[in-house]
Amino acid sequence: MDEAIDYWEKNHPDLIIIDPRMPDDGYRLIEKVVNESPNQKILLFFCNSNSYHQYLSRYPKDRFPHLDLSGYSDLDVLEETVEKIFNQE
Repeated sequence: MDEAIDYWEKNHPDLIIIDPRMPDDGYRLIEKVVNESPNQKILLFFCNSNSYHQYLSRYPKDRFPHLDLSGYSDLDVLEETVEKIFNQE
C-alpha cells in the first residue's frame, strides 16, 4: 500500500480505480485519500461478487461508484462507468 500512497501523493491522478481488497489493505488507502482529498474521484471494483456485496455498506455508491467485474469478459463496462464519473461534473 505504501507504493500506492506514494504514487497518489506525487501524481494526484484524476481518478483512482482500486480493488479495496488489494494486498496491504486497500481500505486504508481509500481512507487516507478521502481524508486528505475529499473530492478525489474513486472507483471501487470487485472481481468477486461475494466481496462486492459484503462491502457495499462500507462505501455508499453515491460517493464511491462500484463496479462488480465478476462475470465480465471484457472491460466495456469499465469504460462506461469511468465516462459516467467524469460526466457528473
